[in-house]
Amino acid sequence: MVYVHVFEWPSEDRLEVPGFQGRVAQITVLGDKRKLRWRQEEDKLTIQVPATAPDPNDSVLQIAIR
Repeated sequence: MVYVHVFEWPSEDRLEVPGFQGRVAQITVLGDKRKLRWRQEEDKLTIQVPATAPDPNDSVLQIAIR
């Protein structure tokens, strides 16, 4: 499991995580278990996120790895 803390929520509907190495099985928003869509490329992970941050200070995404 990998946890990504997002302190500044993106203004667009996606969050890019450069250099991500693991094979993603599932991504959820910690706390409400909302499943998110993603696209994984060789050198980055792009996550489609909701328009507003789940937490105004520290939103956490839980990434399950295969």
